[in-house]
Amino acid sequence: MAVGSALELAPLDFSFSELLGRGALRETKTMARDFIVAALALGFGLATLAIRVVQPDAFAKLAPLRKRFGAGLGTAIHWLAYTIMPLVAGAAMLARALSVDN
Repeated sequence: MAVGSALELAPLDFSFSELLGRGALRETKTMARDFIVAALALGFGLATLAIRVVQPDAFAKLAPLRKRFGAGLGTAIHWLAYTIMPLVAGAAMLARALSVDN
């Protein structure tokens, strides 16, 4: 190629140790960790949802919440803390783990 040509390649300005030390490898580890935590949160939320459908009185912490806050509010707090929040947090973490520009 002629010097000054538009197709001339620029020299690489990084070393492989820099690439492995910070950047691509770290982002891959972070993505894997986020994906694992998201999968656990989603699994927990889905498991509690399934247990609520099959056997609603199987939760040990539901009775004390109902006793302290009343049946309606105690059940709502338990739904929020053990089903809804893990599902929402897991979905948000999964979206972050799968996003291209974390």
